[in-house]
Amino acid sequence: MLKTTGLIAGHYECRSLTETLPVFTDLLAMEVERKQAGEAILKHPNTEWRLIVHEGGPNAPDKGFDNHYGFRVGSHEEVAAAWQYIEAHKEQYRLSKITKPQSAHFAYSIYFREPGGNHLEIEYYNPGGALHGRSHTAGHWEKPLTAERFPERGYLPQAFPINPTVGMKVEVATRSPLSFWRVRSVATITGVSPHLEPIHNLLVRPITPGLSAEQQLPMLGRVVSISLPTDLKLLPGQPLDITLLPAEEPVELLSTKAVNPKVPK
Repeated sequence: MLKTTGLIAGHYECRSLTETLPVFTDLLAMEVERKQAGEAILKHPNTEWRLIVHEGGPNAPDKGFDNHYGFRVGSHEEVAAAWQYIEAHKEQYRLSKITKPQSAHFAYSIYFREPGGNHLEIEYYNPGGALHGRSHTAGHWEKPLTAERFPERGYLPQAFPINPTVGMKVEVATRSPLSFWRVRSVATITGVSPHLEPIHNLLVRPITPGLSAEQQLPMLGRVVSISLPTDLKLLPGQPLDITLLPAEEPVELLSTKAVNPKVPK
């Protein structure tokens, strides 16, 4: 079994930080914690996860639709308001492939693509889904943000959730500068810590030059246990890359029509 130090951040490749960062800060309520040449670390004020955005240049490829991040709002009315606001500002932020609000799997959401080649989602999950086995539909914040924090848009992204769950499939890959030397295998998450825990391992914490250990940014993460793939021969302490894989199509436990509003025409 693999026991990770902590799941602390997501990674994101765009083409230009100048084009992509305003999408996150102006439309999704993210804040830039740190920026350097070719890379920026973003954080949502209501979520401990970081998003590390990498600038891949003009030839960075478009990413598949399944590889998208979602941002949670507190009501289905806010999803409709987000759609109206993003439609009205799509030229300013060079957005494309904007969908109308749609309902599926207890979620009511819109999708759009930012100029860096990635899809993003603004979503509302009816919390009643948690009563039917969908724990991820519960709120991911203890104290809601107020409109003063994100005014004049009609919607308020309350959280940037990343939800590892027991049974989720992950890809485990060894590290190598040469891709053909990397060994990959699929494993399964067997345990997730119930609370965020402080991360003290300096190998996984972003370090700000010139600051002491006490002055560094605090880092919290969720400890995740993963089944050890039998075809991987690993050494204690060996660095690995672990990627959450897109979930298979879930079985509906309750019709989404019963918990979500009608899609506007």
